[in-house]
Amino acid sequence: MVHQFQLDVLVLSELMIKEDRVRARLRQLHFYNLCLAPAIGRSGGLCIAWRDGVDLEPHFQSRNLISCIVYSDPPGSPWCFSAVYGPPMVAARRSFWIMSPRPLGPTLEAPLPPRQH
Repeated sequence: MVHQFQLDVLVLSELMIKEDRVRARLRQLHFYNLCLAPAIGRSGGLCIAWRDGVDLEPHFQSRNLISCIVYSDPPGSPWCFSAVYGPPMVAARRSFWIMSPRPLGPTLEAPLPPRQH
């Protein structure tokens, strides 16, 4: 599927394998950049991987959330996206959403952070 659709960014959840195996498999698929919240045992796991040439900067990571800013497409118009792996326990969901950072965006309330080099 990665080759068929020529993906540049890949989001994976429920990895259920060790971090070194995730990294090795993604390298085989030419995804050399990644932000990974590893699985604990066979539970959870969240990953955003991207190919060289994609100007993507992760700016927040937790066990259940990875947020990134994409600078490369379209050029000059950075945008933010988040990958979420919600807590499986119903009791933990409310606190997860309360504690999660608010989306960033070009608004008066939350301008994009300065780019880190």
